[in-house]
Amino acid sequence: MRRRSEPLRALSPLRLFAALLLIAFLGELALMLVLPMVVPGASELARSGLDALLLAVLLAPFLWWLVVRPLRATWQREYQTMVQSLNGIVWELDAETFAFTFVSRHAERILGYPVERWLREPNFWRDHIHPEDRERAVAYCLEATRERRDHELEYRMLAADGRAVWLHDVITVVADE
Repeated sequence: MRRRSEPLRALSPLRLFAALLLIAFLGELALMLVLPMVVPGASELARSGLDALLLAVLLAPFLWWLVVRPLRATWQREYQTMVQSLNGIVWELDAETFAFTFVSRHAERILGYPVERWLREPNFWRDHIHPEDRERAVAYCLEATRERRDHELEYRMLAADGRAVWLHDVITVVADE
């Protein structure tokens, strides 16, 4: 028995095809019966075009629900698995505020701070850079990010236990359109 919150993993290609075929058949049948009553004087070509348009509009939500939604969930799981398997700190942040929106779990192993702190504290990165490197690192990253330029940077961060840990950041700036 499947719980409601589980994605449709059990949907085989044959069942998917059968479901889409049934939806297309029922939609086409309904359109064939209703369309002549709605557009009585239209030419055969106009009715065929309208029929095809209405069928596409009718099927689009079902296609999304049956095909795209489960695939998207699978891709997101695979992406998360890949990112979490990398032996380094993978992160994403808001380029305007420099607040983290994602941090991989290796951050806690490497620096000792829980991921939740990285996400909750808006100045986490800036506040945990070694004081001797802070001004240079922050200024360089701000400038390169404003220019939407990919960049690399080496600096020290202070670990939770007080150690200075050298990091090498490879930053790809991705502009949200």
